[in-house]
Amino acid sequence: SRDERERKKTLSVCFCEQEQQQPYPSPPSTPHPYSRTASINTMASVSIDSLERDFSAERLTEIRAVFNELDTDGNGTISLDELAIAMERLHGSAVTTAEVEQTMRSADVNQDNVVDWGEFILMIHKSELQGQDASHLYKLYVEQKRVFVQGVGGSQHSYTEEERFSFANHINHVLGSDEDVQHFLPLNPENEELFAALGDGVILAKLINDSVPSTIDERVLVKNQNMNMFQKQQNLKL
Repeated sequence: SRDERERKKTLSVCFCEQEQQQPYPSPPSTPHPYSRTASINTMASVSIDSLERDFSAERLTEIRAVFNELDTDGNGTISLDELAIAMERLHGSAVTTAEVEQTMRSADVNQDNVVDWGEFILMIHKSELQGQDASHLYKLYVEQKRVFVQGVGGSQHSYTEEERFSFANHINHVLGSDEDVQHFLPLNPENEELFAALGDGVILAKLINDSVPSTIDERVLVKNQNMNMFQKQQNLKL
């Protein structure tokens, strides 16, 4: 009947409209291999958050600062061009394309010719906490953080934060029970209090004797906690 045909036509229109409003679901997207929830290491499933938690807040801030320095355009990745600029600045001379690409490959896990934050923090984690051989990019990272100090007479000295960190921990280990330097220890390896502690010459003298016993006669060391400049210089000249 006419009414029946109109009813079927109406149902057909409604069904078509419903299909347009509810398209077939798209297949689930694959997360970026270095997203917060994805695996960032083909060897083991490790999240960026878990890697970050293995570093102190101060250390993580330092690492992020270096990453941001290398990422000059601020887009969240270190490109080949940005890497070349950093390498040339630190080496003081031009670098070859092969050298830049080799450095990139040492950290570019997913081989997309950029290093993002996940790859960067993974690279540092492997070198510093997992005991793996330092990659080319890690060595660049260490040099990027080198601190330069102006010395007396115009001379210039430098050190890396890793060197300062290791030296402070070495002093804590070697002299941890020495009563003469207890007012300085333990040194905090995360800051620069190491340099103030070395200023009176006592720790330096004891480190020398730890390496080569009896090199310095500690009976002539001034060990007062409140030394004047003359006494400090006396110790440093022994």
